[in-house]
This record gives sequence, structure tokens and C-alpha cells, in this order.
Amino acid sequence: MVVLFFTPFFWGIFMTVGLAPPITVNLPFVGFGIVHTVLQMALMGLVLNIYRRKDIQPLTKAS
Repeated sequence: MVVLFFTPFFWGIFMTVGLAPPITVNLPFVGFGIVHTVLQMALMGLVLNIYRRKDIQPLTKAS
């Protein structure tokens, strides 16, 4: 989850100092495009749902 937030942030910094190629990078939950914002929210919901269920034990077959 940290990667989703800090990768675009650091990529922007690296572009500014010349360590990364200049490309369009949108910061999470910041911007004017509604499609990008909705996709970021859906991706964050998916990641949080997977993280929430990480400790659930798989069902075993009754023998």
C-alpha cells in the first residue's frame, strides 16, 4: 500500500532532479480527472480488502 502512495511522489522528485525520464505521473487522489480518481479508489479498496483478509485460514475438507 505504501508503494501506491510513494512511487508517484518519488518519481516526480526524481524527474525534477533529472534522475528519471519525464513522463506523466498522477499523484494518488490528487487531480482533476474523475476516471483516474475512481480507479485509484477502486485499487486502494482492492488492496485494503486483500490486506484485511490476509490472516483468514483456508477452509479444509472434512474427511
